[in-house]
Amino acid sequence: MINTNNLVVVKENTFIDTMQRYRENLHAYIKSKVVIITKNYVYFLTPDKIVYVKASSNYSLIYDIDGHEIISSKTLKYFENKLMDKGFIRVHSNTLVNIEKINGIKRKNGSYTLILEDNIKIPVSRSYKDALFSNLFC
Repeated sequence: MINTNNLVVVKENTFIDTMQRYRENLHAYIKSKVVIITKNYVYFLTPDKIVYVKASSNYSLIYDIDGHEIISSKTLKYFENKLMDKGFIRVHSNTLVNIEKINGIKRKNGSYTLILEDNIKIPVSRSYKDALFSNLFC
């Protein structure tokens, strides 16, 4: 960079390097987030801010730690693919849960209910029970 009388001249290579670093930083930022596209907004949430995701027909309802419900036109399968390697587990055909947000498990008459932060109760289906327990207690 050359400064001559309040005129800044950026060498071409420096500009290209700066733009490349900017793109790399932006890509790393977005890769660390879950991108949630809604009708009016695009949200960038870190996985630790999501408590659980619930399917609603071809939509997904994302519940964050602040109690907000975000409606996305993406399916639960889409979020399962995005979140499974980030500490989420499927506990029902219509629900993904952040394992870090589980405070306890209630068992009654052979069925299980997860107790999440803020006393949120999520039923565990029989078909996902073994996968849940093997992930929690392995």
